[in-house]
Amino acid sequence: MRMKREQGIFVKGNKESEGGNQLLCATCGKTNPADVRTCLSCGRTLAQVASAPSLVMAFLTSPYLSVFLRVVVGAWFITAGWGKTGAHFEGVLMEYGLLPLALVPTVAKILPYTELIIGVCVLLGIFTRLSCLGMAGLLLIFIGAVSMAWAEGKTYLECGCNPLFREKVGPVPILIDTFLLLAAAQVFFHDKRILSLDAWLSKK
Repeated sequence: MRMKREQGIFVKGNKESEGGNQLLCATCGKTNPADVRTCLSCGRTLAQVASAPSLVMAFLTSPYLSVFLRVVVGAWFITAGWGKTGAHFEGVLMEYGLLPLALVPTVAKILPYTELIIGVCVLLGIFTRLSCLGMAGLLLIFIGAVSMAWAEGKTYLECGCNPLFREKVGPVPILIDTFLLLAAAQVFFHDKRILSLDAWLSKK
């Protein structure tokens, strides 16, 4: 069955009958005269039925959603980085056992401030796309590290993702990091420099 676009509204089908062209309701499957916009059988507005997927896509690609997600992921990375600046984070890295012991102190010092800088950049909208790439890279590493620890049965460990929330190794931090990864991707592809320093700098 083909899709036909009529006056900006997607309608399903184009059924010929004795009365002429008819519109097929995507909800109840009943036919309606071509000049109506509300299904005579179920009462649903044909425009609403047909445009629901388009509305969802418009929401997911909205630059205003990008602004909201910039705040969310930026704030998360700022709090995560700040929470890792204490001496305890070095112990968390050692418990994971994924790094050579000689590298643990260096990573424990560099990683928190890297997260802080990336979080501030995304929150303020400066070097946004580059910062989102860095954020995505870190999140993929975090997801991999937590997944490996979970597979090894280290569910007693504090995941170290955001020390302010004290989540243990398991599915919850993986889901959180996956959401943050998707949010960073949305910002990378759909941010339009609304309320951002990138827009201000581009005018200089």
